[in-house]
Amino acid sequence: RLVASAGGHNDIALASMAAFSDVAKLTDPASLAAISGKVAILFAADWDDASQQLAQLFEASCSAGTYSGVRLATADAEACDELADAFSVEAVPTLVLVENGAATSTLEAPTAAAATDALAAFAARAELPKPPDEAAAVAASRLELRLKQLVRA
Repeated sequence: RLVASAGGHNDIALASMAAFSDVAKLTDPASLAAISGKVAILFAADWDDASQQLAQLFEASCSAGTYSGVRLATADAEACDELADAFSVEAVPTLVLVENGAATSTLEAPTAAAATDALAAFAARAELPKPPDEAAAVAASRLELRLKQLVRA
């Protein structure tokens, strides 16, 4: 089902800033749902050299605190079929940038330089507003309606 990507990888220059101290290991959609905010998921395979190189980049980036506000995570693309299918992963490595549970960008077979650039831009971008839950949206609508009624009275 998955194919290894072709292409070389470059050495990485790590930036600074505080971030998460370890790479999250995702196993299923529930493990992703437990993480809020920005998440960068590396779908990889043990047998693929490019996947392993990017996994090392993730580990080094966490240790250095490179991507502030972005939770770096890995998923075994073959063992996590349900999660890989949710993001239409067809090859390894694949980098998926997720915010508030939705994919904002997918890079299939990225070079280390392309992954680094994408992660830096993702970290620098302002967070998207979280969609309100239904109860909060209803409460806000009711409050707004009541305030309008009071102002008119």
